[in-house]
Amino acid sequence: MRKTIAVVVFLVAVLSAGSAFAQNPNYDVGPVWRVTYMHLKPGMGDVFWTDFRQHIKPVLDEQKKQGLISDYKCFTNPTSNQPNDWDVALGVLYPN
Repeated sequence: MRKTIAVVVFLVAVLSAGSAFAQNPNYDVGPVWRVTYMHLKPGMGDVFWTDFRQHIKPVLDEQKKQGLISDYKCFTNPTSNQPNDWDVALGVLYPN
């Protein structure tokens, strides 16, 4: 009898702990930014921006037009703290 009660109490504790972990009060459903950092080789900046305008920008514009993404932005890093630091960051805003 004692063993059965211990097993039941254990199962109730395990099952209730699972639902408590599933709830996160610090999370709100909403837009999400996905940022990709890129490191450009020296002297390849013009080639990158030409390729960006010809191939990446039309795809992002079409995705924005279809409503798959909300917005996108490109950022450049004017100062590098280390040799392998990022040069360009591409941020894409997804609706949720």
